[in-house]
Amino acid sequence: MKIYVATKFERKNLARMTMRALESDGHTITYDWTSHEKSTDLEEQRRQAFNDMQGVWNAHAIIVRPNTGKEVGAWFEAGFLLGCNVASGTRGVVIIVSRQPCTVFEAFGRVHRVNTMSDARALIRVIEAQHEAGNAPDPERTLN
Repeated sequence: MKIYVATKFERKNLARMTMRALESDGHTITYDWTSHEKSTDLEEQRRQAFNDMQGVWNAHAIIVRPNTGKEVGAWFEAGFLLGCNVASGTRGVVIIVSRQPCTVFEAFGRVHRVNTMSDARALIRVIEAQHEAGNAPDPERTLN
């Protein structure tokens, strides 16, 4: 599965660990933004934003790793994935790794909250199996 990992910029070490774990499961990370440096240069910010959005655009799923709930970029990226998927008719998935409720959108069929990264990895395996079998019982919870 193609996956984008989103979290607060200051938590990029956690993002890197998450990406490596997903890659070890055989998934493709659509864009590794963790090599970015904070920049005040507008052109550099545009380039980084474009690359981030391209990574989201190419993803089947996004893993959001919130901490404070103020991960503005991560929530923007999750919304972008859902919007792109609704517009194109595909079935993208947002997986939020948090022990606490984060957003009302958890009630939306393509948004799942799990407690741990192990739970997220297990959910991805279930989604993949449903997708491959072509008989997922709940199409709102699967990829197209």
